[in-house]
Amino acid sequence: MKFKLILCAVSCLLSTIAKADLTQDAESIFNWAENTFPRYFPSHRTTQTLDYWRYRYYPETGIYVGANTMDNNVYGLGGEFGVVTKNVGSSQALLAMAGTNSSNGSISCVNLSLPAKGTRFFTDHSIKGQIGTAFGVVSKSETIYTAVTNTRLEQTVISTQLKTAFFPESISTKDSVTIFDVKDDIAYLSSNETSMTSDRLPDLIKTKTTYNPSIISGPRNKVCKNQTWQTTPSEQTAVSTVNGKETTKVSNVDPKHTFTVEAIDDEVATPAGSFKAIRIRNESDTEVLITWGSIDKGIPLKSVTTHKDSATVNESILTNVQYP
Repeated sequence: MKFKLILCAVSCLLSTIAKADLTQDAESIFNWAENTFPRYFPSHRTTQTLDYWRYRYYPETGIYVGANTMDNNVYGLGGEFGVVTKNVGSSQALLAMAGTNSSNGSISCVNLSLPAKGTRFFTDHSIKGQIGTAFGVVSKSETIYTAVTNTRLEQTVISTQLKTAFFPESISTKDSVTIFDVKDDIAYLSSNETSMTSDRLPDLIKTKTTYNPSIISGPRNKVCKNQTWQTTPSEQTAVSTVNGKETTKVSNVDPKHTFTVEAIDDEVATPAGSFKAIRIRNESDTEVLITWGSIDKGIPLKSVTTHKDSATVNESILTNVQYP
């Protein structure tokens, strides 16, 4: 009886919405949710239909997940979602996250560990130019995780660009703070704040950039092989301060990046040691970025960026790590 009353309440709340067919998309999203977020959806359930809804109910957690076939959004109700329907995202965005991992069979997935607060890691960055020209290490960076919670990940980077034939001037970046907000186990880039000096511009330049909406970064706690997701357009607001003078620039960004989890069991050797790693491909119109991240330490290990319009390749590798 309680089950029917809750569903009727949801139906009446949105009774003015006209029907549309989202059946197959709902199946893909629900299957992916079960495989990716067992905390909320711990078993495989059959999809049911009520008016404009395709939904599943999980008695273990008391949670309903439903796709509204008119507004093309997905909602949660009950358990940790509360007694009022909560919009958890559009079907299009969730389908992009689900990628090919939407079957209810066996899927190769791995749980990711969060980095410990206070962890420091050091990285060398190098460039290889056209026709094999190598510029060697052009910059070094030190990163510390200053905040690590279930809803927020904050990292501070100190980097120095070295004088080379490729970069004739040195640039120092101090306290570049990047903040990721975590919602429903998905990390989103929300802001970045950088302080910088150079040989040419010795005065401190401060820039804070915020994104609205935040740009999706990817799953925080669990990934599956062949899983894919895409970035969506966002409004970028950059506030720069030079010699006490502040300027603001607002622009629309549409990065059009497609992420694919290529492997969840790589072995990566670095000067800081060998690690079990996931490998993610990030492709845009202009470049392909391959990154390796530690499964049990939560830190980046290695990256290779290939620019499509040239033969230039950027590489980064972990050289040292200090745990708190």
